[in-house]
Parts: sequence; C-alpha cells; structure tokens
Amino acid sequence: MSKNKFFNTESMTAIVLSFVGGILDIYCLFNFDFYATMHTGNIIKMVENLIDGKIELFIDTILFILFFIEGLFITNFLEKKTRFNGIKISLVISLIFFTVIALIPNDDPPGDLSVAKMFSACVCGYEGALLIHSFTRFGKYSYSSTAMTSNMNRAVSNVYDRIATKDKTLNYGIVVYALIFIFFVLGVTGGYAYMKLVPFPVSGFWNLYKYNLLLIVPIVLICILLLSLKIKKTNKEKTESEEPKA
Repeated sequence: MSKNKFFNTESMTAIVLSFVGGILDIYCLFNFDFYATMHTGNIIKMVENLIDGKIELFIDTILFILFFIEGLFITNFLEKKTRFNGIKISLVISLIFFTVIALIPNDDPPGDLSVAKMFSACVCGYEGALLIHSFTRFGKYSYSSTAMTSNMNRAVSNVYDRIATKDKTLNYGIVVYALIFIFFVLGVTGGYAYMKLVPFPVSGFWNLYKYNLLLIVPIVLICILLLSLKIKKTNKEKTESEEPKA
C-alpha cells in the first residue's frame, strides 16, 4: 500500500466536505429548523407542522424540500448535459453558494423565517443538493458527505467483507468511512458550540451577521481544496513535461 494511500485527493475531499456538511446541517437546523441534507427529518417536520396547524411552517418546509429537489435536478442536468463532472467545478459552485448565504443578513431569532432568511434557506437547499449529489462517488467507493446512515451501512459492509474475504484493500474504504463520520460529527459539534455561544440579541453589524460568520469556515476550507487541486494539477503537468519523450 502506498504511503499516501489514505490521503489522496478523493479521500481528503470527501473528509473535508463531510466537515463542511456537518456545519451546513447545524447552521440550517439552528436558523431555519430545517436539515440541509437529511430530508427524512424535514418530511417528518412537514407532517408535524401540518398536524399541529402551523400552516406557515408547513409551507416553508415544503418550499425548502422543493428547492432541494430542484437543486438535485440542476446538478444532474449540468453533469449529464454539460462538462460538469469535475470536483473543481463543484467546489467553485459550493463556494459561490456559501458566499451568498454568508452575505444575507440574518437578524431574526433562531427558527423565525423572514423573507431574507427563507431565501437564505433555499440557497442552503441548493448547496445541500450539491453536497449530496456531487461528492458521492470516488473510485470504487460510494461516499456521502452528509448522509451518515448510508456511510455507516457501507462501512459495516466493508468491515464484514474484510473479515470474510481477508482482502486488505478494503482497509482503505473502512478508514475513509470512519474519518468521514468523525469529521461530520466534528463539524456539527463545532457549529453547534459556536451557535450556542453567540450572544443574542446584540446590535449593529454583529446582530446581522453573527451566525453567518460561522460560514467563513467552509468558505476557507473550500478555497484550500481548490488551491490544493490547482497545485496538484500544476505539479502533474510539470512532471509530464519533464518526462523524456519516446
């Protein structure tokens, strides 16, 4: 096994984006009472709001789910009808989404949905769709940057196959799945800790963007990933140019 087997571009992208997905989910849950990617929970909330007579929240939940579905449709269209099939392009779009969300003022109490917050929530739905769709396939392993139930199922299957077949190549998938789970938990934990520690209410600029400052973390991480991909491509091109031609 190569020394850098567990730290190639694909695995590191999946691990970092699991951390980003954890931050996005806790940000959406705290601010909008929606999950960014876990729509089983959103459907349960939708039914709960309907039965409890909370019609406005019921409609808001439906809208959020519909924007997520629309995001999935758009990402599928771009992937199949255009050249939208590279990690780099996906990261650039994610960077744009997170920047838009971070710039939208957010001065309502957690759970209250103004027009601005609903627009922000819908952009989060697009970003959730992008995370779910664009980073699920790396080599022969299927990862999900946010759906931990699927990751745990696949990880246990890999562990079982490793024990049954004694195939050491399965170690790679087991380790990466474990790291994805750990970093998702770290993203949720860090995001929740920040949200709980932020004082409310306060005034001025801090009141408008105190929660959004959390999104600086995924923005910086995505920029680092883009930079690392650029450096890797440059080094690869340099190596190929230095190889003697036949």
